[in-house]
Amino acid sequence: MHRYNKEYIKDNLRVVECIDCGYIHHYPLPTTEELDAFYKNYFEESTPSPNFNDKKESFVEYLGKSSDKRILDVGAWNGDFLDLFKDLGWERVGIEPNKNKKKTLESKEIKVFNEVFQKIKYSELGIFDAINFSFVLEHILNPKEILQISYDKLLKHNGIICVEVPNDFNPLQEAILKNFNESLYWLHYTHINYFNIYSLEKLIKAIGYIILLKEVSFPVEFFALSGDYYIGNNEIGKKIHQKRCDFEDNLGKAGLNHIKRRIYQNLSEINIGRSIMIFAKKP
Repeated sequence: MHRYNKEYIKDNLRVVECIDCGYIHHYPLPTTEELDAFYKNYFEESTPSPNFNDKKESFVEYLGKSSDKRILDVGAWNGDFLDLFKDLGWERVGIEPNKNKKKTLESKEIKVFNEVFQKIKYSELGIFDAINFSFVLEHILNPKEILQISYDKLLKHNGIICVEVPNDFNPLQEAILKNFNESLYWLHYTHINYFNIYSLEKLIKAIGYIILLKEVSFPVEFFALSGDYYIGNNEIGKKIHQKRCDFEDNLGKAGLNHIKRRIYQNLSEINIGRSIMIFAKKP
């Protein structure tokens, strides 16, 4: 039984602010069997994240460029992120339960485990210098357990993890609710857990990791609050996504990608940003 402070309900979804877990999650939780069946068959087209290169940059900054490194991507999808490390000669391993993606990953010379994380024999994975969790923790039953297993069994000493999740129940979302009488539009049946910068940092530190870097992505809620109300409007959504990309691309072309990243790192201090990315080290 989970103890909770608050509950939020939208349509047939109920989430609670859990005292025991320290973050918001569905209540009741789905069963392991329900999740396994869903993610083995669930298919949705995805596009490369705009921050893939930034993420690679940070991994290389912390670990160096030498070719004797191993990197694991949990939720590897089609391998676009791991593909960035091919030129470094790093050994690339992906965990991806979606059966449609196995051949895609293998075609990129990525070793793939086509199973959910909890059902893999960890001894078969080996030990890694780097582990990436991109938009994984919001989908699983016990995020703390998976981070703990990574810490205890999969990551070298001084190894680096990167955890990225949506930043939900953030102040700009709350402003949209109050100004536009909007419902909890970010709740989704595929998301079991909901984090903000504070709850994610607390979870990672509780396991023993040392936080190295906190960074958010562009706060797209700025658009809704300034007149481009994209919620429920795909046409406007595509338009504002392109604006976000143009903003970041133009900074990059001007040689100012480091300024973009500093902006997003500073915004993380006040929990503003659409997603959260935290780098941490196993001491």
